[in-house]
Amino acid sequence: MIYKKRTKKSAPKPGRKKTKADPTPSGGNTPRTRMALAKEATAKAAKAAEDVAAKASTAVDATTAVEREVLDVAPIKVEYAPPSTPTCTRRHARSNYTCCD
Repeated sequence: MIYKKRTKKSAPKPGRKKTKADPTPSGGNTPRTRMALAKEATAKAAKAAEDVAAKASTAVDATTAVEREVLDVAPIKVEYAPPSTPTCTRRHARSNYTCCD
């Protein structure tokens, strides 16, 4: 078997390597701070959802109140004139199932 010769790593030259910039100035990219940020975000989202639900319920209450006001009007009664011809004919009057009983 032929083995490849391993090369030695050279020492980094000073000033060449760029350091990673910290995304948060307080060094907040740790699991603990990420968890705190996530909890704050969920709390904000829950509060926003409660606000939206409250607004929706007030809108529903307002619409039901308006519907009640509109529907409280007394219905109009219509009187129809009696028909000029009888509703059933003589042929049907003799049968067992009549409308003129």
